[in-house]
Amino acid sequence: MYEDQLNHLRKYKVTFQNQLSICFPGYLDLFKDGYSDIPMTILKKYPHPDLLKNKKAETVARYLEKNTCHTHKVSLEYALKIIEFAKKTYPGCEKDDVEVEIFKISSSFANGW
Repeated sequence: MYEDQLNHLRKYKVTFQNQLSICFPGYLDLFKDGYSDIPMTILKKYPHPDLLKNKKAETVARYLEKNTCHTHKVSLEYALKIIEFAKKTYPGCEKDDVEVEIFKISSSFANGW
């Protein structure tokens, strides 16, 4: 059973990475550990860079502070970094495309890694 579950997790991770490369290319490269709480928390709310481009850093920082164990200072640093990256990246789909919905589903399994 363990091996079976491990195989499923590998498949989910590949699907997640493929969809992420379409929806938010280069995102995981911003972080030392792309599967830690901050990157995953951001992706749950903002799975496409166009959803972040016009957000205020304070708004994103408050969201991170509320949904992770990080201080406001750390959350604000990440928020600024992620918003700046979102402004520079070129996704392979629009924010309303089905790829974003598929990505949301695949990212729901990210906590198992």
